[in-house]
Amino acid sequence: SQAEASGGWDESGATAVALSGDSATASGRSAAAVSVDGSTITITAGGTYVVSGALTDGEIVVTADDADVHLVLNGASITNADGPAIDVRDAGSAVLVLARGSDNALADGAAYADTGEDAATAALFSSDTLTLTGTGSLTVTGAHEDGISSKNGLAVTGSPTITVNAADDGLRGKDWLLIDGGTLTVTAGGDGLKSSEDDETKGFVALGGAAVSVTAGDD
Repeated sequence: SQAEASGGWDESGATAVALSGDSATASGRSAAAVSVDGSTITITAGGTYVVSGALTDGEIVVTADDADVHLVLNGASITNADGPAIDVRDAGSAVLVLARGSDNALADGAAYADTGEDAATAALFSSDTLTLTGTGSLTVTGAHEDGISSKNGLAVTGSPTITVNAADDGLRGKDWLLIDGGTLTVTAGGDGLKSSEDDETKGFVALGGAAVSVTAGDD
């Protein structure tokens, strides 16, 4: 099918987000839901957004209320000197798909402009449950604190290849962390894989059919 050929999504119904240096352009079904303010790209509605190209000092922000958002990284490189590369602030569900055969990279800087109580703390950050999947590769550099972090649950499924280098924690799902597929290599100054919720039904790290390698300065 067309979805299978493209790596798991229907290209005819997707919105293309082309990154170019310090800006971006959007085209396709939900292009009106993509606003570009300098090098900050904000997605405000549900849908599938296929991101490609390089953003040299900026970020993608998702503020889609309770809508379902699929971000497909298809040869995307995003660096933000003073904040997260991707910040999912509000979504019903957030899924990050690594397109088949693609190499992708996310990186932040050591000092964030926003250090408030609700501010992001990772190069790839989500306030809602976040799922990473697909068959491509992703390299995440978390120079500020964590590499990949969710304030709710965090899951890795499918067959992605993910490499994380973090100043503090590598992967952190506050409610829970599930690694159920793919190849994961983590180097962390703090904890490698972490969940910190003290609810007895949550606060777990679960490993399934994945190849996992962790080098951690703490736990």
